[in-house]
Amino acid sequence: EEGKLAVIVDESIFYPQGGGQPADHGVLVSSSGVTFKVEDVRSNQGVIQHYGRFAEGSSEFAAGDTLSLTVDGTRRVLNARDAPYVEYKGKVDKAEIDNLILALNTEAARLISAGSQ
Repeated sequence: EEGKLAVIVDESIFYPQGGGQPADHGVLVSSSGVTFKVEDVRSNQGVIQHYGRFAEGSSEFAAGDTLSLTVDGTRRVLNARDAPYVEYKGKVDKAEIDNLILALNTEAARLISAGSQ
């Protein structure tokens, strides 16, 4: 996006986007108070890139600055994928799969209809 910059640090606590999970948001703050608002995080060949903008009135970081990294904890918890992984070992008949899909679609339509009232 226009105006977004990328900041790379030695070590990061931010999770990049991946595996269906959105990237963390948060801030990077230098010891002199320069603030960078992180709006996206990507991993490119193992290098974590923090994309965003410097806060109004902030200048740029200098190479070697010590930064404090703060993740938006509420967003991280909201987007966390901490449900247990389930692996099914077995076989389901094609007819049973078709019946289950029909039942799921019927219930989804009912819930959508009920929610729009």
